Amino acid sequence: MRRYVWLILAAVIFMAAGCKRDSDVLATYNEGKITRGEFYQWLEARHLSKEMILQTKAKQEAKLKQIALDRLTVKEAEKAGYDKTEDFAKLVDLVKNNFIAGFYRKNMKNDLSFKEEAIKANIIKLRVKDYKIVNNKREKLSAAEQEKAFQERTAEAKNIIAELEKGAKFDELAKKYSDDYSKKKGGDIGFITKGMRDMEFSDAAFAIKEGEYTKEPLRVRNALYIIKVDKKKVLTSDNIEDIIDDENQAKRLKNRLQADSSRDFEKKLKESKDIVNNIDKANYKNPKDVLYKIGNEEFTVAGLNDLLSFIEKKRGDMGKKDMDFDVEKKKRLAERMLDEKLMLREALKKGIDKDEKFIQEWQSFREFTMANAYINDVLLAGITVTPQEVKAEYDKNRQREIERNKRAPGNKKEAPKSFNEMKERIEYMIYSRKRSEKKRDYEKNLLDQNGFKIDESELEEVKKKDKK
Repeated sequence: MRRYVWLILAAVIFMAAGCKRDSDVLATYNEGKITRGEFYQWLEARHLSKEMILQTKAKQEAKLKQIALDRLTVKEAEKAGYDKTEDFAKLVDLVKNNFIAGFYRKNMKNDLSFKEEAIKANIIKLRVKDYKIVNNKREKLSAAEQEKAFQERTAEAKNIIAELEKGAKFDELAKKYSDDYSKKKGGDIGFITKGMRDMEFSDAAFAIKEGEYTKEPLRVRNALYIIKVDKKKVLTSDNIEDIIDDENQAKRLKNRLQADSSRDFEKKLKESKDIVNNIDKANYKNPKDVLYKIGNEEFTVAGLNDLLSFIEKKRGDMGKKDMDFDVEKKKRLAERMLDEKLMLREALKKGIDKDEKFIQEWQSFREFTMANAYINDVLLAGITVTPQEVKAEYDKNRQREIERNKRAPGNKKEAPKSFNEMKERIEYMIYSRKRSEKKRDYEKNLLDQNGFKIDESELEEVKKKDKK
């Protein structure tokens, strides 16, 4: 009996030893560690596929290094007092509002219900070319030639319909005649809803009775269609997986219908009684003009300009050019701000900012934001490129182009571009290279100084499924 008990205990111990646990330590650094559970949470917060990352140890090591770098850089930033600066406070406020709205949008979408008419259809598609080959070159057909081409293909389509009338099977004819990708599956395009195809196609397809097909070819743009409807269903968030056998198609269509419901939900938010939307009417030259109002909160042209100045400053810190914000771009940005504010308001009503999962993901994202902002604003500040460096780089590349031209065939020779044409591009290229080198050195030194180590024995490696 005792021996039996010991065997059971030994088996349990052996199983525990081979089991991957959240508390397992994957990497260490001075005064810190990264556990398996923390690693998985970090991947989820950044919407990275765990299965994809676990395919190789190299991918896991890269992500573990990034987690350590974020944490250690945050410590450096806090030591320097960067987290107390007005600039960072403004950035984190902007980012947090966007993050809360995005978190709510993502989770709310899964809870939204939908109810949509759908058909399972098969098609035979006959493409009608709008060009001809003349002297080995494509030449667009004239209107008369195009119409003649349609008449010829229409005659072919009518012959196919005649075969169906005689009892031929639709799937066999699709495999034989169709120009569509679906021909391999006998013309099966799966389930579609009304918004998924051209209006002419949808109107014709949804007018067909279950089990029947079009009696006349349908002309849509540069093609003719014969459509057969196998099933007519009303898809809901509760029954879609039961109705659609193809798991991938069910998932794609569900995502699409949930996204449609989400857009409808956001549209209704804009129609709330306490919303005033003047984005299209506002004078963007007048800083006092109100772009939109949510309750008692106003967002003016001055507020938008202030936001744009902040964005341009951040882009400048990264060596990027100023963006040209015309009125249309300003309108689009203001619309995005309004959408975000409305989603933020709904999220706060639902108490999303108190949700445990949200708090975990936000802390991780704030850490990432601070680390990147500190690197860009402080560590990589002051990088300069001299005119001499730009000229030397141009001369070096110009000589390469001259040598390359000597070897090129006559019709492929290109004169090197002038210094003035290339100056700006070269300057940005050198600046980017200096940034990359400085960042790489900083990251290496930071990990070395803090004794960062990865326990390779704890890393996983999921083998890719063999393709059949």
